[in-house]
Amino acid sequence: MEPFTHAAADDGSASISAGAAGAGVSAGEGRWRDFSPVEVRTQRVHRFTGRLVAAVADATAGGVDGVAVGCLSAAEAGESVLELGEVMARLKGLQLALMARADEQDVSTCADGGPAAVNTAAWLSHRGLVAGRVARGEVRRCRELTGQYAATGSALLAGDLDVAQAEVIVSSLNRLPGDLEVEDRVRAEKVMLAEAGRLDAEQLRAVGRRLLEVIAPEVAEEVEAARLAKEEDAAAARTWLTTWDDGEGTTHLNVKLSSRHADMLRAALHAIANPGLADAICRTESATGRVAPAPLAAPKPGPRILGEAFCRLLETLDVDRVPQSGGMSATVVVTIPLATLHGGLGAATMDTGTRLSPGEARRMACDAGLVPMVLGWRSEVLDLGRVRRLYSRSQRLAMAVRQGFRCAAQGCDRPSGWCDAHHLKPWSTGGHTDLADGVLLCGRHHTLVHHPDYTVRRGSGWRLSIVRTPRDTPRRQ
Repeated sequence: MEPFTHAAADDGSASISAGAAGAGVSAGEGRWRDFSPVEVRTQRVHRFTGRLVAAVADATAGGVDGVAVGCLSAAEAGESVLELGEVMARLKGLQLALMARADEQDVSTCADGGPAAVNTAAWLSHRGLVAGRVARGEVRRCRELTGQYAATGSALLAGDLDVAQAEVIVSSLNRLPGDLEVEDRVRAEKVMLAEAGRLDAEQLRAVGRRLLEVIAPEVAEEVEAARLAKEEDAAAARTWLTTWDDGEGTTHLNVKLSSRHADMLRAALHAIANPGLADAICRTESATGRVAPAPLAAPKPGPRILGEAFCRLLETLDVDRVPQSGGMSATVVVTIPLATLHGGLGAATMDTGTRLSPGEARRMACDAGLVPMVLGWRSEVLDLGRVRRLYSRSQRLAMAVRQGFRCAAQGCDRPSGWCDAHHLKPWSTGGHTDLADGVLLCGRHHTLVHHPDYTVRRGSGWRLSIVRTPRDTPRRQ
């Protein structure tokens, strides 16, 4: 193959050709610039870059059709991709080394016919190589790879690293404490270079996060403690929550929490959602008929299930443990017509003005963390909560033992820890909060026992049979 040449044309413009038979590529054709002829260049690397331009121009003449990539087999195309990948990594290392030299020699003052520049980054940007912000990063990186991290720069130039790995190594080393001993910093770079031989950039990034623990464990512990304290203070300062009622029966929450509080919330929601059981969270869709089918268990709860779990978490919140305001615990009062508790269709109203369907009001009056205010037919207050309306922890435990630590509904194996305490004789009709009158029911079956289309029959061993009521028979027994 004839050597590549790069010569000046008669009109003063540059042209590139490959030997005598090569088709010339004039400057300005494509994105090629006017460069100095190769034969007048005296330095080896300068001649190399000139010949490289000529070779690339020759190989890519005519675009994709001219390269004839369509003639390659899979093996040939794959090998070419790998070859170019290795070449491009080494060329990037060479470019950074040359950029460092150009910066050292203050290339921004070079009279190359281009616009004046105040520094190397501006020079790169003005000549269209990279954008301004990227150019500043490139100059900073080239200085690092030829200065304090020269070993990494040499490895990149030798093809032992790719560009992404080199970026990870430099950023990891830059995160080390500024007062770290020089010997430890050198050792850190050696550790990263050794790991780069077997790890890709993402895996190498994980090593970089724990780098200080490897080279100076006694320093790492102190640094991590300070870092975590700083992160926690910053997270506390950035914590917020907003609510927005859309007027359609739903409220939107937007919240930002610290990671540790988010973990606590996530753990509670996943425990309540309990996706390992087929009998997942389910509610009645209306007070007059339909019951939402239980969703299939999933490896990870979806948004709908987590939303239901969050509602469940609020309903079972122990308000007595919440800080008091004005001498009262954080209590929600629901006004419920007496007829509603006896199976009527009248709506209930929370003290915030939110309206509840009859079925939801009956269910929440049984075991949710609220105070029901029962009104007679003339709206007089018949009952404002009860001192012992909700079952105690000890009573719930006794019921769990009695039921074999599962839901009282026949055929349900949902654990008692995720169940509501239900009054067999409704609280609204004088039921007592004692063991003889209580059972534990999972969320789905607790919803069904308060639904007008279902009948509850007491079986043996504190088991309940919950069946749909035939239309021609009374709804309750």
